[in-house]
Amino acid sequence: MATAVTEEFLNRGRELLETGDYLEARTLFTKLILSDPYDLKLWNYRASVHLKLGYPELSFADAARCLQLVDKKLPETKISDDDYAYLVIMKVDALYSCFLAAEGLDSPNAMLYYIERLLKNAHLLEDDIRQKIVDKKHELQKKVKETTESFKKQNIPIDPERISDLGRMHQVIYPWDEFESFEQSDTETVLKELNSSLERFAPKLSVVCM
Repeated sequence: MATAVTEEFLNRGRELLETGDYLEARTLFTKLILSDPYDLKLWNYRASVHLKLGYPELSFADAARCLQLVDKKLPETKISDDDYAYLVIMKVDALYSCFLAAEGLDSPNAMLYYIERLLKNAHLLEDDIRQKIVDKKHELQKKVKETTESFKKQNIPIDPERISDLGRMHQVIYPWDEFESFEQSDTETVLKELNSSLERFAPKLSVVCM
């Protein structure tokens, strides 16, 4: 359970997001991650900040980290119903953050992947959000089809599953240093798992220990 001090800082972070002071918000959420790197919502908040700052690659990495932590906690048998409900909601939030970051990367197949996962939890989404996601799905399916047909007409061989590589992805090294409190061996394992999960959707993104 969050302490009063943590709640105070979280409220401050939300205020900074709402007022558009994204650099200060990033600094604050980074400090909070340093104090508790296993807090799911902190990674998701910083994913939002990075997206606002125009760094979809970093946003994707933060959202994927949040999703990774959720997926590790959900199978646990000794959690309360309230904790389980919280994790389910956080998973939807993390999936949506991944979708938004993939949109920032202009990666159609990645967006479609997270859309499908979101729609499996459609009952947890607000009506307007759900409709926007469904509309986006149809738009993306059309875009992928048109892109594939365009390459075929030009006799350019391309695997439709790799169209996601045609987005605006940049070579980014994502710093992983004081934000995690693992032993070195654990860090290497976590980074390997995270990079493996990112490779399909952001093949030019590398998360490394600084």
